[in-house]
Amino acid sequence: MIMFNHPLIESEQFYEITSQKDISNTPPNSIVRFKFSDENAKIIKFCTSNSVSCAVDVTSITEALLASNLGASYLIVSKEYASSIQKVAETYLFDAKVIAISEEIEKIALLGIDGIIIQK
Repeated sequence: MIMFNHPLIESEQFYEITSQKDISNTPPNSIVRFKFSDENAKIIKFCTSNSVSCAVDVTSITEALLASNLGASYLIVSKEYASSIQKVAETYLFDAKVIAISEEIEKIALLGIDGIIIQK
């Protein structure tokens, strides 16, 4: 399980962006994070073609499928959607990792989710 935002684990940081031009204001080799939308599909394509890791907040299986097919590195999901999106990711062999937002490490681990952002 990949863990982000845990005080004992050193991990990469997510940098929230709202536009493609915001990427130039992030540190090299950072992970940019933004919400999925049809308009933001261009950002995912830009990240993929420029070897920039991107984390996309998704709220449905459809958004997860689209973001994965566009090349997102991580799919950020609420714990309510984590299990169903993880099952779809395993069925279709997503390259993207499913990352749940939660404070419940054990619960997320038992669900078999790829990773967790520890919610504070």
